[in-house]
Amino acid sequence: MYFDGSCTQHAVGAGIVIIDPQDVHHCYSFLLDYQDTTNNRAKYEALIIGLEIQIVLWPTEVEVFGNLELVINQLNEEYKCMHITVASYYLAATQLLSYWGTKISVNHIPRESNAIANEMAHLVFGAQIQERRVKVDVKLQRRNLPSIFERRFSLDVMTKEPEIKD
Repeated sequence: MYFDGSCTQHAVGAGIVIIDPQDVHHCYSFLLDYQDTTNNRAKYEALIIGLEIQIVLWPTEVEVFGNLELVINQLNEEYKCMHITVASYYLAATQLLSYWGTKISVNHIPRESNAIANEMAHLVFGAQIQERRVKVDVKLQRRNLPSIFERRFSLDVMTKEPEIKD
């Protein structure tokens, strides 16, 4: 599974590409129709949406590829998630990754190796699909709420003081 997210002043997009064992590319483009999103959150949204799709498909093993080192290194526990607004996305992603236990890997790839997922993220900006030699099945959808709210995560998870019992 390849994922990417992109954010401009006018729109936010998430792109996911799942390649099945028959080498068919299932491409998903999501318009994330809500405010206050950053590029990092858009990339986490793409990852979370892609993992939710994978849960429905339920493959026994999953390889995840993305081009933002920050997200990949946070998920591989090489970097700590220090920013409060990204923490809920990080928690949601790690919860989803746990569905596969050790049968999932999260890998950093160069931007040029993530071109199709990037293209899917940019479809919401009116970009055209480039001609492909592989069979591509594209699904366009809209999301009105951040995935962390749909999963009942919020920033309160990270900001509440722990209760001290006497």
